[in-house]
Amino acid sequence: MKWFWCLGLLAAACESRSAGTAPAERSKKSPRQHAQEVAAAIAAGNAGPVAALVATSGAEVRVEVKQALVETDERTAETLRSRAEVEAWLAKIKPKWSCAGVGCSWPKGLVTGELARCLGDCCFSDHPAGIEKDTLYVRRICLTAREAGEPRLSYIGFVEAK
Repeated sequence: MKWFWCLGLLAAACESRSAGTAPAERSKKSPRQHAQEVAAAIAAGNAGPVAALVATSGAEVRVEVKQALVETDERTAETLRSRAEVEAWLAKIKPKWSCAGVGCSWPKGLVTGELARCLGDCCFSDHPAGIEKDTLYVRRICLTAREAGEPRLSYIGFVEAK
């Protein structure tokens, strides 16, 4: 009879532990949710949510800007290897789309769009209305799973129209 009581206590303890972890499991975000947060943070110039998805060691986030209205495959790319580099990159690039007039890289600004479709851990923005000159568009954001399934940012792709 005592072992039934012990078994009941053990089951209750297990249930209380699993009840405590269930909300955390439910709060896991999809790649699309993470990608949307990254796009919104970039647009706002807020490096915090972007840097939070960068691995603390061994990080490699490739940032690429491809030109859309040229016949050649012109692009610029850089690899960011730390959270500090992500913060410095965002601080450097934000003024290029937030200024207006001559001398600005993208005087019409940054367009994030909705990351409408995802393939695996990469989410893509479609711009059904087309793209305008002098504008920078978020095209693709990719995450990868590392360290016990934690999502890590691996790629941010832009398309520019000059």
